[in-house]
Amino acid sequence: MIKVRVPATSANLGVGYDCLGLALDDFATVTFEVIAEGLEIAGCEEAYCNEENLFYQAFLKGLQYMGERVPGIRITVETDIPYARGLGSSATCIVAGLAGANALFHNRMNAMSFSIWQHRWRDIRITLLRLSLVVCVYPLWKTESRI
Repeated sequence: MIKVRVPATSANLGVGYDCLGLALDDFATVTFEVIAEGLEIAGCEEAYCNEENLFYQAFLKGLQYMGERVPGIRITVETDIPYARGLGSSATCIVAGLAGANALFHNRMNAMSFSIWQHRWRDIRITLLRLSLVVCVYPLWKTESRI
């Protein structure tokens, strides 16, 4: 069983909108437990307890990145972070899912590996990984591929 704790963030800091990210004192604690088969999700609204769950999707992306598989997974979520309120709940799901997969397979991904997810929310993800105030700079002309 793996337990991951990820803070809420704000990447909407005044003129630093989507460039400045700050880790906050609210947290999501997510437990990943390998089971015999299938998917079980607890602690989320019923609408999110399925294969479209962002914790689960990020977990799968981490497994795919490392070339690993699990027969089944139980994900249990305890969170103080509200959905759709500008506190990085989606980025929190992504970081927790990737971190859960990483920890399950002995931390084979480094911090830069967490960029395997689409570039949206990068400022928040980096803040979550560093637990501090982070400034991100993006060249406007650069395009990035999505995995």
